Amino acid sequence: MFFWGFALRAGLTFLSVKTILPGALRSKKRIAIPTEHLLRYLYWLKKLKVIPQRGDCLAQSLLYYRFLTIAGEKPSLVIGFKGQEGHAWVELQGEVISETPQASTGFTPTLALLPGAREFSPLQSG
Repeated sequence: MFFWGFALRAGLTFLSVKTILPGALRSKKRIAIPTEHLLRYLYWLKKLKVIPQRGDCLAQSLLYYRFLTIAGEKPSLVIGFKGQEGHAWVELQGEVISETPQASTGFTPTLALLPGAREFSPLQSG
């Protein structure tokens, strides 16, 4: 996980999301770890600044999405906008899990990387 935190941060600095996405999502591996333990581990990696912090919401969300998928979960990575400002977060069973739910308040969900998908899909506004 340490490697992916650093590699993703560097990759997003020099490459486009479209270039990084296939490699970030490619994994046939599965790990046997309870979801709550994985979320606690990701939380501490974020606190220890091993994985991206504020301002790196897309990188952080890609990491959450990847590791939850490897753990056998079906997360959704959502990108929303509030005016010109964009934000990314991860949802599991409709609940925001990559941060506090308040952090995504006010952002209109526009794109989502749904469980098992290889590219973002537009969300219907309504």
